Amino acid sequence: MKEKDQAYYQKMVNTGRWKKIHKELEDGSEQEKLWIIEAMGADASRDDECFNELVEALQRVTEKRAKLAIIDALSKSERSAAISQLEYMALHTEDPEIQEALKSARHTLKATVKS
Repeated sequence: MKEKDQAYYQKMVNTGRWKKIHKELEDGSEQEKLWIIEAMGADASRDDECFNELVEALQRVTEKRAKLAIIDALSKSERSAAISQLEYMALHTEDPEIQEALKSARHTLKATVKS
């Protein structure tokens, strides 16, 4: 069996193996989830599907570290739609660390999104 590493998950994202990615985001280790999130985040500014999958993952993932990684990835997406998603999430979370990350991400996006 092939050992899974960051390159393995980058290839999964690049080839759009979303069912497998969903399973890994649900059942994978924390490190695997972070690799997937990083791979999706790297492509989110130019790939609609990666962006949409990140948004869905933000709603689905329960681990704080993974949520923070998704918020960071969305902050780098340079998409105005990410601002709305982060604002929605801010209304539906009480965790102060997540709230602060959401606020920072929205600020970053507002400064970088081309109007």
